[in-house]
Amino acid sequence: MAKQDIQPKERPSLNLPASDSTVEVSIINTTTDIVVPAWAIVQPVLKGHETMNMPTFAFLVKNKKLDKKIMFDLGCRKDWWNFAPVAYNLIKNGIPGLNILKNINEILEEGKEDVGKLDGIVWSHWHWVIRNTVRLARTTPDTFVFMGGDVCHFGGSYRPTQYAPLPASIPSGVGLDSDRFSHPCPCTIFTACHRDPENARTSPFYKVTQAPGAWYIDPPVAQQSVDRLEEFDADENVFICIAHDGGLIPVCDWFPYGTLNDWKAKGWKEKSKWGFLNELPIDGKPGRPLLAPGLVKEGKVIEKADRLGPGAGQA
Repeated sequence: MAKQDIQPKERPSLNLPASDSTVEVSIINTTTDIVVPAWAIVQPVLKGHETMNMPTFAFLVKNKKLDKKIMFDLGCRKDWWNFAPVAYNLIKNGIPGLNILKNINEILEEGKEDVGKLDGIVWSHWHWVIRNTVRLARTTPDTFVFMGGDVCHFGGSYRPTQYAPLPASIPSGVGLDSDRFSHPCPCTIFTACHRDPENARTSPFYKVTQAPGAWYIDPPVAQQSVDRLEEFDADENVFICIAHDGGLIPVCDWFPYGTLNDWKAKGWKEKSKWGFLNELPIDGKPGRPLLAPGLVKEGKVIEKADRLGPGAGQA
């Protein structure tokens, strides 16, 4: 059993001033479900977590005072087989699974949003190679949503930390899989696979991969960016939403049924923070099944996920 809860280290202040200038932020499931080789984005590669599930989210941001709205990210087009050759070949030879049900314009139109009236689009990065930018949106006078894009791809890359230690017992309010875990659940079930057993409750499970041929153009700088997330994540007034955090799925109100603006009042940060634990391997076995069974074209699997070995695409 784990010891008692660890006292968090006092976090540095972000010095974010209060303001009445706010925006409305909606989170959108783009229906882009990806399975990626773990070596391409994280290290170490844990037994049972050689591939990583990545749902994909975008954001609709509205400034009602200015009558302006933009999209932050778009997901991917559903006819991925019509990508430019360089992207198509990367997917075919390096992505175990990809299934995209809808284009973002279809999702927006189904939600009664006129795509022709968008004032702009901000891409956090070009998909399939990680260059990345992030945005901080004020949702109430003193709370913010941190739209992280692909600053990292997994909650365990920036959690836990000294500012937000893993609790000895994972609270019942966290959406752990009910068919696999007790509620509450002892943290030792998950720390058993941690890369640093002595600091398993105060340091992230993963670091940015340094492997040759991986997806990051500048891995050391990428790691610095991830490290800086820790202070934002420790702030009770900042809700981090990276583009592929599956822990958000059972917690948030999704477009078109709501917005993220009341995230603090609804306790979504606490409920989603440890959701990534569901994906971690237990006794060397995968935490969850693959999000996509392979490369899916128009509803049919044309290439199975297991066609690629654990080091697929590695230089």
